[in-house]
Amino acid sequence: MLMKIGVLLVILWAVWTGFRLLERRAKSGAVKKASKQPDAVDMTECHQCGAWVAKTGCNRTSCPLRS
Repeated sequence: MLMKIGVLLVILWAVWTGFRLLERRAKSGAVKKASKQPDAVDMTECHQCGAWVAKTGCNRTSCPLRS
């Protein structure tokens, strides 16, 4: 009888530990997704068309900032 209780306790401990690990893994995945932010882009206003474009250039044909 004592042996059965011991085995039951070991099984319960293993299941509890498994759920804790799964919960920790899910939390770390959620934190990584939440903390991922897009990179900042330097913008400048085009003197020709007035649109805000990346400093690397504009893709409009009439824009002087065309890359």
